[in-house]
Amino acid sequence: LGKEQIESLSKEDRRLEIVSDRCRFRLPLYDVVWAESARRGCLIHSSRAAIPAHEPLASLESRLARPIFLRCQRGFLVNLCHVRRLDTLGFHMSDGAVVPLSRNSRAGAAERYRQLCLLRHGETGEIRNA
Repeated sequence: LGKEQIESLSKEDRRLEIVSDRCRFRLPLYDVVWAESARRGCLIHSSRAAIPAHEPLASLESRLARPIFLRCQRGFLVNLCHVRRLDTLGFHMSDGAVVPLSRNSRAGAAERYRQLCLLRHGETGEIRNA
């Protein structure tokens, strides 16, 4: 999974349309690194900038490609293609952020990450201790 799989989606599904500060953005899905709940919506962290959006995280999640994006905690959503490693602290993202995992989602999230690693690299994506 990654840029190639995202590009195989229809043109409408390859980009995420976001309204931020009354401006409309069309962000390529592969640029979305992770997102978090914020006071009046969510904050989308892309490979270029953090973009505030006036949309609940659940609504954003429903518009994203399921196999690539994972809700790892109530207030966080990650693009598995941008995960560099997973340890007891959480997902270590390509932008340097560490996104925490909830206890309830740890096993499922770890399995999804392992599956992605196997598909992309033939690796197991072992969980490391911090």
